[in-house]
Amino acid sequence: MSKLGKVKDGPVKVYEVYPSEEPGNTWKRLVAVDGKPLSSAELDKNDKVHQRDILERLNESPAKKAKRAREAAKERAEEQRVIDQIFAAYEITLVRREPIDGHPTILAALEPRRAYKARTDEGKMMKKVRARAWIHETEHQIVRVETEALADIGFGLGVIGKLYKGTVGEFVRTKVNGEVWLPARARFTAKGRALFRKFAIDSVTEWWDYKKFSVSTTEETR
Repeated sequence: MSKLGKVKDGPVKVYEVYPSEEPGNTWKRLVAVDGKPLSSAELDKNDKVHQRDILERLNESPAKKAKRAREAAKERAEEQRVIDQIFAAYEITLVRREPIDGHPTILAALEPRRAYKARTDEGKMMKKVRARAWIHETEHQIVRVETEALADIGFGLGVIGKLYKGTVGEFVRTKVNGEVWLPARARFTAKGRALFRKFAIDSVTEWWDYKKFSVSTTEETR
């Protein structure tokens, strides 16, 4: 939203996404913007940057590897802490069975507990957000999640802005090739304020055309 209150569409970007088992090392290869494919020169330039990053990772010192392992362990511990907070912050009710795209799911409603005393930023945010989650009944996978802000949510160091009440989010996953659950769609719709400017966001990310990626290797001894 511009200073004069006019809403503008942002660019539509298409990426090829190559997941990685290492957290934070997924490669998003930009291939088109607003329907226009990137030139071979632009693709080569971006590919070389990615190749350089891979070589740096392969040749890193033992000290850097140890540091990265510590950071990964810290991230896993942080994820577990957030999961523990979810069960502490929310009253979870199983509402009903509901099929989604032919999959049997159970709808769970998550309402903030009034008595919950939040001691972290994540906990304070959870007290202001309700959610609904559809869980696969037999595979125990998250199929869909919807969230809604029940009050304004501050963000930034020292709270430089706010997301207004009514902000909503949606995240949908799909089962690919009958093998693995992967993202299909994410939408975030919000109005808010950053410093002295108001803004409006309606952001959609979609994943499609999944392909199984296989690598063959050979070893040569001389």
